[in-house]
Amino acid sequence: MFWCNNATDVEAGYARWFKKELANPKALILGALLDDVMVGYAYARLEGKDWNALLDEHAALHDLYVAEAARRRGVARALLEHVLRELRARGVAQVVLSTAVRNLGAQRLFEASGFRPTMLEMACQLG
Repeated sequence: MFWCNNATDVEAGYARWFKKELANPKALILGALLDDVMVGYAYARLEGKDWNALLDEHAALHDLYVAEAARRRGVARALLEHVLRELRARGVAQVVLSTAVRNLGAQRLFEASGFRPTMLEMACQLG
């Protein structure tokens, strides 16, 4: 896990985390190029049984990101399809993910790829 003190440390924190995860055989990190420019990535990882979330061994799609300028060009769909194909090849039976309630575009993409809502996370800000 990495911590950052301000928003400028986020990129460096991701770089450290992904460098570590590239050596993790349970991790899957894919990049997307358009015209030789990196425009997105996907990060998934094999996870063990999670009693709190009522999940057997599974994979979690932790992050799927496409730069604003490259959106609506099929990049996210291609990344997602590649991730699912790779996880299927690794023998994964279930993939879970979380997405923001307001991110309707992502929800449509995931539903079109076979995902369905299973849990609703709720948050309460105490400060």
